[in-house]
Parts: sequence; structure tokens; C-alpha cells
Amino acid sequence: MKKNVNKLILLLILSTLLSTTISASDTDDRSIKHDFKPSKITFVYNDHNTTTYQGDTGLIEAYCTNTVDNTTYYMSENVVRGIAYATKKTFNFNENIDITQYTATDGKFMILKMYYKNGTEIQSLSLMDDNLTLEQQKYFDNYQQEKSDYDHKIDQMNSESLQEGQNYLLEKQNSRKYGYYFGPGGPGIIYNP
Repeated sequence: MKKNVNKLILLLILSTLLSTTISASDTDDRSIKHDFKPSKITFVYNDHNTTTYQGDTGLIEAYCTNTVDNTTYYMSENVVRGIAYATKKTFNFNENIDITQYTATDGKFMILKMYYKNGTEIQSLSLMDDNLTLEQQKYFDNYQQEKSDYDHKIDQMNSESLQEGQNYLLEKQNSRKYGYYFGPGGPGIIYNP
């Protein structure tokens, strides 16, 4: 019985390690800057796709063709807002920019960071960032409401995580009353009140 449990635990650990492993080439590629000039941008919303930016409400992601290498790149809604801000919603850069990328588990090339040619980072606009300027906040359809909803969701997740942790500790504390031993007379259970 104990051998089977140990094998199961080992199998779970190995499968977890293998599923979360990032290839060395992907890790290395995250720091390499690539020339980038987006064209043919498609915005993916909850209920439709469009080539016209309609704000961030319902926006899931966007994808475009890089005219430099004819590769399709995907952008999170935060990257889309960053490009909207940098280009004043034209989504057209006057010159190529630099990007770093990573390969997602489904094989998509995702934009990680963006830079002007002078090295200045083009900031992605995220609800996680508490230091957005009023001008940057205008690139959210309803920044105050979205930020409030985001903060509430994070608080709820933290509360649930704390509750799960407390339940786990309580369960562990209660399970310590019993122990197993293997002695000359065979295995047994010990009860510690």
C-alpha cells in the first residue's frame, strides 16, 4: 500500500514538473528584442472579432501580422491598451518598434514587452498597475469600475486562499492525533490525544 502511495506521489510530482517546464529556448527568447511593425490587427471580443478597435470592454486579446517577418503575434488586452495609448488609438507606429516575446503553451507567439528604438519601454496598461496616469486611465472604457471589480476579485481570491490554508492547517492539526508505525510485530496506528 505504501509503495503505491509513494509511486502516486512521485508520478504527481513528475507530471507537475513536466507540465510547468519552460524550454531553455523560450526562456532565452524572452530577452531577445525583435523588430516589430503590426499590420492587419484583429481584435477578439467576447461575441465577435473585428479589425476596428472598439475599446476594452469584452476584449479578450488581439492578433496581428508583423510586417518584418510575416509572423502572427498575439497581444493581451493590457498590451492592446498600451499600443492604443502609444499610438493614440491609430495602432500604427511611424517606425518599427522592438518587442520581446514568449511562446505560449498552445504555440502562439505572445508579445511580452514593447520598446521604442531608443530603448524606452512602451508600457502595457494593466489594472494591476496602481501608478497609471489620468491620461493612461482614459484608455480603459471605465477605469474606476474595472479597477474596483479587479481589486474586489483579488480580495475575494486572497480571502478564499486564506480560508483554504486555514482549513488545511486545521485538517493537518487534527490528523496529527494519529500516526503510523512499523514495528517488529507489524504495522500499527498510534493515537495521541
